Amino acid sequence: MRMKLIGCLLYLGTFISAVQAQTLHLILVSGKTNTPLDLNNKFDEENIGLIATTASQLLGYSLKPNYLSGSDFNAAAVSQQIQKLSTRPEDIILFYYTGLGYYPDKSDFPHLQLTDYQKAPLSLDRVGELLTGKNVRLSMALADCRDTIQEIPSRMGEPAKVNEDLRRIIMRKLFLGTCGHLTVASARRGQPVMAHLPEKGRGSDFTNNLYRSFGMLLRARFQDVHNISLENWLRQAESMTGFDAEDKKIQQPIWKLIPCTASRRSRLVAVPSYRHSLSALEIESQFKKILSAQTNEKERAELRATTGKAFQKNALVSLTRRQSVRPSELARSGTAAPVPVRLTIEAYLRQLGSSADRIQNLQVDVPSIKRTPDFQYITSITITEVWKQPPPAAAPK
Repeated sequence: MRMKLIGCLLYLGTFISAVQAQTLHLILVSGKTNTPLDLNNKFDEENIGLIATTASQLLGYSLKPNYLSGSDFNAAAVSQQIQKLSTRPEDIILFYYTGLGYYPDKSDFPHLQLTDYQKAPLSLDRVGELLTGKNVRLSMALADCRDTIQEIPSRMGEPAKVNEDLRRIIMRKLFLGTCGHLTVASARRGQPVMAHLPEKGRGSDFTNNLYRSFGMLLRARFQDVHNISLENWLRQAESMTGFDAEDKKIQQPIWKLIPCTASRRSRLVAVPSYRHSLSALEIESQFKKILSAQTNEKERAELRATTGKAFQKNALVSLTRRQSVRPSELARSGTAAPVPVRLTIEAYLRQLGSSADRIQNLQVDVPSIKRTPDFQYITSITITEVWKQPPPAAAPK
């Protein structure tokens, strides 16, 4: 599976790089032995490879993977690989190490226990210096120096329910909303660095949780976007990592972010806050609250105001009103099918709720929703109101 994944990454990188300028460079450094610890490496590689593949595709970046193992699992090969990277200022570099680590000095971050570590020590701090020297938008050096295999309790996060794909927005906020260098170690000095039993197929505990929290990020809702950042991603992974069989936390990941200089902050991509944006399900829920008999007029006014902020000014509503009968019964009665009427969102919200006791249901046609290019505001929407009795015509406004 490991070689199959690396082969797929290499193929994908070659295929995409010809048509895209910005690149996500992935450097995977992985020990390759038959020890139980190293049997977990393939799962770590798969998790990081999937993160890199997903991010590059959603960002529109090409992916250039570099895999160092076996005879290349040494300090010279790692340093040379970083130095020979052909990069542009808008590129991203993700360096990932899975293997043993050690602490010969006072640094909070480990040295990498490569095959030549006694003759040519290489620290994670030094890797960071080499990456910073590439002068790219964002570089990241992650080391999961797992040294302990044990049964680890699963800590499942609750996936959010979403009905609109915000993944491109989320990736832009996560990777393009920060510039500088990020160094991450999966544990603090002196702590055990845990890995799952190889037969579990999860790999190192921190890397597995980094991957899982990445998946949770991809399901973020509009109101969550402004909180998305690299450090909050790490905090989510950290909250799930390092618990022993008795549910005691014994491993604490550590990281430091060195922001880019003021002269390079022009590389940051501004992403709207989306604080007032609503998904299709949330819009429908707001409309139904306005219609509810339990909602008083003051509450209706507040709901109209908050709902209206999710729409662009003069956004259009295609409104169909029909009686609560089956289409087949409507056809037999000889009654013509209702014709949609177009009106502005302001006009629709003003009248919504005035006939709450006569409307049985309201439905938003999710595929009909159109948004501004940045996805922040709705520009048009199709709504069907189902009335208990023959509805009045909706006057266009």
